[in-house]
Amino acid sequence: MLNFATVFATDLIMKADRDYTSYTFWITLLVILGLIGVSQLPAFQVGGAFIKRVNILSDVLPREDSVGGAKRTNESLFDTVMLAQIEAEALSAMDSLASSSGSGTDSFEVRERTQHWNVTGDADMGRVARRPTIETRLEPGQPLIEDYGGESPAMEAFYQVWDDPDRGRPLRIAVLGDSFIEGDILTADLREQLQQICGGSGVGFVPFATAMAKFRASVLQQYSGWQISTLQQRSSLPEELQNKFFVSGSFAIPSEGASTRLEGTRFKQFLDECNRARLLFINREATRLEVLINDSVSRSFTPPPGEQVQQIVINAPIRSIRVDLTQTDGFIGYGIILEDPQGVSVDNFSIRGNSGLALYGTNRSINYQIDQLAKYDLVILQYGLNVISADVTRYDYYGKKLVNIIRYMQQCFPGSSILVMGVGDRSTQREGQFVTMPGVYGMIEAQRTAAREAGVAFWDTFEAMGGPGSMPVYVKNKWAAQDYTHIRHPGGRQIATKLVASLVHGRQQTAEAVAEREQRAEELRMKALQYQTHLQAAMEEDSLGRRTFDTAVQVTGVGVDTMVVRAVDSSLRKRGRHRARVDSLKASERTAVATDPSNESLPVETTSAASELSAAPEATSSREAEETAVPESARSQEEEVLRNGETPKQSGLSKRSERPKASRARKASVEPEGTVTSSASSTTAFESASETALPTD
Repeated sequence: MLNFATVFATDLIMKADRDYTSYTFWITLLVILGLIGVSQLPAFQVGGAFIKRVNILSDVLPREDSVGGAKRTNESLFDTVMLAQIEAEALSAMDSLASSSGSGTDSFEVRERTQHWNVTGDADMGRVARRPTIETRLEPGQPLIEDYGGESPAMEAFYQVWDDPDRGRPLRIAVLGDSFIEGDILTADLREQLQQICGGSGVGFVPFATAMAKFRASVLQQYSGWQISTLQQRSSLPEELQNKFFVSGSFAIPSEGASTRLEGTRFKQFLDECNRARLLFINREATRLEVLINDSVSRSFTPPPGEQVQQIVINAPIRSIRVDLTQTDGFIGYGIILEDPQGVSVDNFSIRGNSGLALYGTNRSINYQIDQLAKYDLVILQYGLNVISADVTRYDYYGKKLVNIIRYMQQCFPGSSILVMGVGDRSTQREGQFVTMPGVYGMIEAQRTAAREAGVAFWDTFEAMGGPGSMPVYVKNKWAAQDYTHIRHPGGRQIATKLVASLVHGRQQTAEAVAEREQRAEELRMKALQYQTHLQAAMEEDSLGRRTFDTAVQVTGVGVDTMVVRAVDSSLRKRGRHRARVDSLKASERTAVATDPSNESLPVETTSAASELSAAPEATSSREAEETAVPESARSQEEEVLRNGETPKQSGLSKRSERPKASRARKASVEPEGTVTSSASSTTAFESASETALPTD
């Protein structure tokens, strides 16, 4: 037994000393061959799940994915983070909007849903500080805002409010986006620079409670006792809460004694203090809110119960605000807006992982109601970052969905201008170098096409960053994160500066275009009024012409009176033909008089056909007055008819059958006694007076 153990131990020692180095090569070769084999497997789908290609050697073996032998499109990729049913609900949401046509929102009364608290005794309340202006200039190659609104520019409504000194409220901008702007990145600098130009203060919208509170340096937030509900959790919520989402993407349900406290910071300018706070919520029961301003002044509110959005507006110099809630059943809290009564307010609504389709999960009526309370003038859509893939180059399918998203936002925020921000640069590694992901170009084209189709504005963020290969520069300058996808606050400042310059330039260009359009319209209006004035004077004694003029004015109103111009042109043409006819008849009469002395025996009161055709009540010359004189015998007969109670029609006066025709006029025949009007005089009055009264331009 001892010998067997000794032999076994000796054998183990000898095997332990054996050299296995040669096996390393074969093991490594097998691993490489296995990876290459796996990389040859195409992408495929299992049920509703998409299995991406496994290609660890992508830098060595770049290739396109395929599903079923065809090049993979973006249809199976976009919005992979959000709930799958959101896309299906999008179509039903649009259909319901078309059928309801604003049902449930038209009866919304802002005054009935607002409670005010005006803190008195502070002279600084509502004061807009005078600030040194900053220079905004367009750098060479900087993208401008592309406006696809056509005859009615998409940004004109926003610029008009911007230029209105009597609007009595802040110019409000909502920026809806994904993780690209999370933590108030980009929007913090956009807000600061616009407030530097236009005045205002405050951080804008802050949720009552959010998981991102610690990542937002533009406001200090503390809260307790809140249950946060997000769009990602939508399907797991009680049914009565699933349709309560605002575009912020979340709401908070308080427990008894829940509280929230916000305090300004000096992270950016104009954030440490503001002059107005606006609380947005739904109070379905009898919740009581205790509001404390600057840790010193407080007031209790018990809003009336209801299903509509309500607000509490507090006007006071605010450095901090705390809200405590009791009897919290039925309360849904959206957030607090810190702003000024004037100036600019910029609200950040970021939803991580959102491609934009998540907006379909928000309630159109709630969005509309909050818009009626706060009045958004510009809605900026910043999406696409979560849609781009290194292996997809065309995003037509997403572009079509984006058109519907834009139209849905137009339903939620009627009257607001909409600006689509193109996706920024995003890098992928090729042959050891970080280069622009090919899908970026396809996404930008899809977004631009969607903006064009929807008739809104577009701004190219990619070109603002510097175009191809700009993300590595941002990372090198520490303007972007090491994932070569997301920017940091310094990078957001770079983009915001160029966006503000584009907005200011667009405002100036639009103001000039509007002024030129108004000047041209005024010139046309004045010209039309001039035509109307002359035509009115020409027809004031002609009943037929007066009726024509009144009809034209009634139809065209006070605008450019094209009917009047057409009537004048038609009158001039008829006048020319009539004048030629009169001249021809007068020439014939002069010839007849020269050759037939018997014409001298004609009665004095008889007028020739040519004289009747040329006569007009508005004639100013003595010759025309003589030609249009009514014979004394005819006047006497007319007076006799009127004394007997007969009308001219009953007595045979003014009958068209008794008026001279052209053929009878050529023979200079005498009309029956008692005929006092000429068939040509009523139409000639309108035409001749028009010709003499119109300007000669």
